Amino acid sequence: MTSASAASGGQGLRFSVLGFPVRIDWSFFMIALLFALSSPDGPTFVLVLMIVIAVSVLVHELGHAFAARSLGAEPSIVINGLGGYTAYRPPEQPTRLEAIGVAMAGPLAGACLGLLVLMGQSIFGDPVPNTLMDYALRMAIGVNIGWGLINLAPVLPLDGGHVLEQLLPGSPSKRRRTAAIVSVVLGSIAGFWLYRAGHELFAVMLAMLVITNVPTLRRSDDGDLSMELDEALTRMRSGDAAAADEVAAAAKVDTDRARQVGLGTVVVEFHLSRGDVAAARRFADELPSAVPPPLHDLIDVYGGHRDALTSLSREVMTAGDALSVRCAVHGFLAARRADEVPALLAAAPEEARRLGVLRDAHLRLHHDRSYAPAAAVGELMVRTHPDAEALTWYNVACSMARAGRTREAVGYLQRASEMGWNSVSDLDNDPDLASVRSEPDWMLLRSNLV
Repeated sequence: MTSASAASGGQGLRFSVLGFPVRIDWSFFMIALLFALSSPDGPTFVLVLMIVIAVSVLVHELGHAFAARSLGAEPSIVINGLGGYTAYRPPEQPTRLEAIGVAMAGPLAGACLGLLVLMGQSIFGDPVPNTLMDYALRMAIGVNIGWGLINLAPVLPLDGGHVLEQLLPGSPSKRRRTAAIVSVVLGSIAGFWLYRAGHELFAVMLAMLVITNVPTLRRSDDGDLSMELDEALTRMRSGDAAAADEVAAAAKVDTDRARQVGLGTVVVEFHLSRGDVAAARRFADELPSAVPPPLHDLIDVYGGHRDALTSLSREVMTAGDALSVRCAVHGFLAARRADEVPALLAAAPEEARRLGVLRDAHLRLHHDRSYAPAAAVGELMVRTHPDAEALTWYNVACSMARAGRTREAVGYLQRASEMGWNSVSDLDNDPDLASVRSEPDWMLLRSNLV
């Protein structure tokens, strides 16, 4: 099962390298055209330069990707007009040292490639001057070592900027804001110098990097608080009990009723996931406005109340809102009666079968390894919403495969490909799909994606 990633969205060429999804964005080719128009060299030399840059950026990003994979993430790579980036989200919030390690892995990989080229020259000798080989080697050394050093400048989103962000004092949001200020100041000075020195194209590229920091600088205090809350929620997902207290405190002062209930939901579910029914009930008593009836019923399920599941089912059948369905799915999972969820949702009002509601129920069942009911809910979801995005069809196929419905899983993957999904990497490496790789139609599906 997968989620949207950097390499799966957007436009450009897509392929896979060493198990990592890669996308070369069209902006890369636009910058290549600018280089070609401004270069005094012939088109062949410009083509060689762009190949060297593409390979060098890919090696750089592979350094980031391997470091991110060591943290349990599933990275994806994008090469674009500004260079490239690696998107990743590890299962647990990385420490500052781990984040620095991922940031530095890219320049280190590039430096190794540049040094290998230098070693090759020392072993085999210099090529004939002014030939394509001479040009390619000089550019490979310049890009991987020279640009690699520039990439360590303390300017976001360069790697040096990310290292600076982790070294600064304060909370993550304050560090990000301070790093953005430093980036804008230093980047503006460097850009002005490049422009005065006659390097207009590089000055423009640096200006584009500086502009990416403007939204951070324009963020209001409320935005900072939102970032702090997002960070606390991320830490909660990693099991940080102190973060749960921060989210609970935010819920107590929030004046938006819907947001308050949302925060209350994650706090209650966090305590219940740790088996701390008393803490969940204590929070519900302290802030009843954030804990509506379905959440109280969920607490009662964990507390062993026999009628709690009946009450949750009644909430789904009468209200059918997203919170009632969420709590019911959670409650049935806790009671080890997940097989009853598909029938409940099939009989529920139309409100309970909205795409987002069914998607959340499906993902919760799948991640709990309740694969048969997950497949059944997924089947209901795509039958009710046949125009759902490709990723939805793909995820349902994963549940089908896990539930032993392998032939149907291949059919769902085919539908996902028709809707735009085309990740050969996921097809080959997603453990959810291991059981269907021996199906007769498997290779046909794969060949259509390549």
